[in-house]
Order: sequence, then structure tokens, then C-alpha cells
Amino acid sequence: MYYKTEMKIIKLYKVISSDEVILFDMDFIRKLLTTYDNYISATWLNESVSHIEINYSGRAWKTINSFFHYLSQHNKEIVYLSAASKKESTSLFYTNELLNQIKPECCGLIDLIIETNNQNMENLYSLIKNISDFYHFDYGYCFNLKKNQDLFSEVIDKKSFITLYFLLQAESLRCKLKKLSEEGRFCCKLNKVLSRRFMR
Repeated sequence: MYYKTEMKIIKLYKVISSDEVILFDMDFIRKLLTTYDNYISATWLNESVSHIEINYSGRAWKTINSFFHYLSQHNKEIVYLSAASKKESTSLFYTNELLNQIKPECCGLIDLIIETNNQNMENLYSLIKNISDFYHFDYGYCFNLKKNQDLFSEVIDKKSFITLYFLLQAESLRCKLKKLSEEGRFCCKLNKVLSRRFMR
């Protein structure tokens, strides 16, 4: 995912054991989205969360209330969640990798990414504090996303064939390793294998 304008990014991480997975249930998602929606309405006039997607399904909800109503009627494990404001001035991405494994490993990672075009650090710190009030993350950092920089990998697209080739090779390798791991023929942490950058 690339942006033409510079965005402020917050990334928060939590290492969890397979026993702790239950802590990131629908109540956690409700608290997270409510806190995020409060941040949006405090930062931008007449703004709120207006687009929510879960688990790569393609189905979207236009309000938090309609999404919460859906959750109350369906017992869903949330592997992936994205939420954005009406004018896409801010977005939130949440992933719980342990819920996306056939044979869960002993530990996994919770990722929470918040992007915003608002440079008001006071509001951002308030958001982080409010999230930390109901759950403590192990590690986090903030940075300005440059033009043509990928939000998730943080790689800057240099518009070259070689860069694209290596990014595709890395993704292909990740998919092959994941498939072998799911089939039980390969056991290792993908993050350790692919922690090195292929190109700078």
C-alpha cells in the first residue's frame, strides 16, 4: 500500500502465547474500535469510522454500530481488521497471526498499525495512552511514511525492475515457506528467515 502524501504511522506489537489468544477477543476489538472512533471524532469535525473489514472477506460495514451488531450475532475470531475514516484521513490495521494458523505455534505476534495525515502528536499520544489503558503492547514506534513507501514492509519503491523483482521473490518465498509449514514439512519462524532486507 503506497501513498502520494506523507503520513504519520504508529506501529504497536505484542508477542503472545497460544494461551493468550483469548485475550484478543471481540471485547478487545470493541474497545479498540471505540477508542479509535473517539480519536477520529476528537481530531476531525464530522468524522467517524466509516469503513470496516475483517478477515480478508471483502465484506464491509459503514458504521461501528452495524459492525458491533454483526459481532453480537456471530462468534468470529478476528485474524485481520481494517478500519478507516470517511475521508480516509486515518486508518487502522490489526492482525493476530496465531488465529491464522492451522497448527498454532507456541507464540505469535499481534500487530496494530495506525496511519494518519494529522500531524497533531498530542492527539496521537492520547490515542496510544487510551489503547494502553486496556491493553499493554510490548513494543512500538512512530515514523513519517515517505512518498512511495510501503506501509507494511516500509520499503521505498524506487520504481525499478530489480526492486520489484526482489520484492516479488521475497513474497513468493514467504508463500512457499508458509505452505510447507502448513503441510508440516517445514518448521521455522518465517520472520527469522525473512528478517533481512533484500535491497536498500
